[in-house]
Amino acid sequence: MITVSPTHALLILRQSDNIQDSDTRMRIERWAVGELDRNPSIGSAAVREMWEGALDAGVTNATAIWVVGQGHSSVAIGLAIEEILSLRPGMAVDPLRMIISEAMLRIPRPSLEHLTDAALRRNDLPSRVRALWSLLHFGLKGEAARSSLEGHSEADLKDLLEATWAQNPLDALPSESDAERASRAAAMVRALGPTSMPEATDLARRRAMRPKRGSDSVERAIRDLQQNADPLAGKLIAECLRTPTLSYWFPVLLHAKSAQSKLQADKTYTPPRLSDVVALLAGGPPINAQDLRAIVVDELSRLGRNLREQSESPWLDYWNTDSDGKPANPKIENVARNTTLTKLRGALEKYQIAVTLPEVQRKDSTRVDLYFATHNGSNLPIEAKRHYHKDLWTAGEGQLQGYTTSEGATGVGILLVFWFGADWTKTTSRPGLPDPADATELGQQLVEALPRHLREFTDVVVLDVSRPGGGESEAEWKKRRKAPSGKGVAAAPIAKPSKRKAASASANRTRPSATSSQTPLENEIELKGATE
Repeated sequence: MITVSPTHALLILRQSDNIQDSDTRMRIERWAVGELDRNPSIGSAAVREMWEGALDAGVTNATAIWVVGQGHSSVAIGLAIEEILSLRPGMAVDPLRMIISEAMLRIPRPSLEHLTDAALRRNDLPSRVRALWSLLHFGLKGEAARSSLEGHSEADLKDLLEATWAQNPLDALPSESDAERASRAAAMVRALGPTSMPEATDLARRRAMRPKRGSDSVERAIRDLQQNADPLAGKLIAECLRTPTLSYWFPVLLHAKSAQSKLQADKTYTPPRLSDVVALLAGGPPINAQDLRAIVVDELSRLGRNLREQSESPWLDYWNTDSDGKPANPKIENVARNTTLTKLRGALEKYQIAVTLPEVQRKDSTRVDLYFATHNGSNLPIEAKRHYHKDLWTAGEGQLQGYTTSEGATGVGILLVFWFGADWTKTTSRPGLPDPADATELGQQLVEALPRHLREFTDVVVLDVSRPGGGESEAEWKKRRKAPSGKGVAAAPIAKPSKRKAASASANRTRPSATSSQTPLENEIELKGATE
C-alpha cells in the first residue's frame, strides 16, 4: 500500500480533474480523501493551510481551489471548513460562498448555526459578506430568521443567493421536520418573489447553458411547499396568496395550493375497514373529514328544504318579530348561526359527531363560526354570513381558507349564507354580474366566485329564510324606527331608567318578552348590532 503525506494527497485531489476516465478519477479521489482522513487533524490542517495561503496571496475570485474532494465524504475536509469559517469569516465573497456551499453539505446543523451566529455577532464584516452570512442564517432558521435579511439590498441578496445556491439549494440543508422545510420555503418565496418573475414558457427554462435566476429559487420553493403534506405548508401558501407583492406568482401559487390540498388529504386519508363501511352505510359516524363534510352538507340541505316546506314556518326563527308575531328585521349573524346549530344538533347526534361548537378559536385571534368534529380527529369549519355582508364574496377564498388548513380539516370547509331576501336589502354587488334574485342564484354566483382550485374543497350552502311574498325593506324599517313618537307605528324612544326602577329592570331582564320571539339577550344584542 502506498502511503503519502496529506499535502501530496491534497495535490492529487487538486489535479484529478485532468483524468478523463470517470471511473479511474473516482477511485483516485476516493483514495486521496482516505489519505487525508487517515489522520483527520493533520489532513484538515493541510486543507486549511492551502486556503489560508490562497487568501494571503490575494486570491479572491471563484476558483476550483476552494472546492476539495467534491462528492466524497471526508472528516478532514469537514473539519477544515469549520476551522477556516471560524478563523476567517470575513474573507472575500466569492471564496466564502463556495466554502459555505460545501459547508451546507458537510457540516452538522448545530455547527453551522454556531458558525453563523458567531459571524453575525462581528461588527467588521463587509456588507456583502454580512449579507451572505445572513442568507445562511435565513436558510437555517427559515421564517424565524427572515428579519436577518432586512437592511440588505434586494440586488445583493438576489445575486448572492443565485450564486451561492445554484447547485446546492437551501432545501439541501438538514432540517428537523416538514413544518420547518415549509417555513423555509415560504420565507424564500417572500424574500425573492417580489423582485423576480416566473418564466413565460417551459422552453425558456430548458435552454442549454441558461444562467441561474432568482425565479428558479422561487419556483423551487413553491414546488417544495406544493410537495409538503404538513398543514403548515397549506397555510403558508394561502398567506403568500394574500401578499400583493407576489401577484406575478399567484397562478403558480394557486396551482400549488390545489396540489398541496390533495396531497394533505391523501396523507391523512385512512382506508376504512369493512366494519366501518357497514357502520357508515347504516348511518354510523363519519370515517374522515370528507365523510363529515358530506354528512353536514346533506343535513344543511335538508334543513334548507324544511325551512320552506314545513307548515310551522321555521324560517321565522331567523327573524326578530313585532308585537303581532310578524317578521320585522333579520336576526344578527351570530344569532342566525346559533339558530342553525340548534336545528342541526339533533340530526347530527345520530352520526356521533362529537363536537359542534360556535366561535372556536383559531390563529391570529380569529374565530371560526361553526366547527364540527368527530372522535377520529376529523373536523370541518364553517364560515357563516348574511346575504348582504360586505365580505360575502371574499369569505370563501379568504376567511374560510384560514380555517380549512387546520389539522384534521384537510382543506375542506363550508361557506354558509343566510338569504333574507332581496326585498329586505340587495346583496353587495359584484362588477359585471346582476344582483341575485333568489337564494339559488346567489349560491351559483358564490360558487363561480371561488377560484377554480378551491371549488373541489369548498361547499357553498345558502339557506333561504326570506319572507314568503316579501315585506318591508331595511331602509323602510330603519326609517320607521327613527320616526317621532305619535307618527306611524314607531315605538316611543327608550328613556333612561331612574335609579329606583333600576333594580326592578334588572330583576326582569331574564324574563322573555310577551310580545317578541327574541330572548332578552337577543334584544340587547339587536340594539347594539341591528345594522351589522
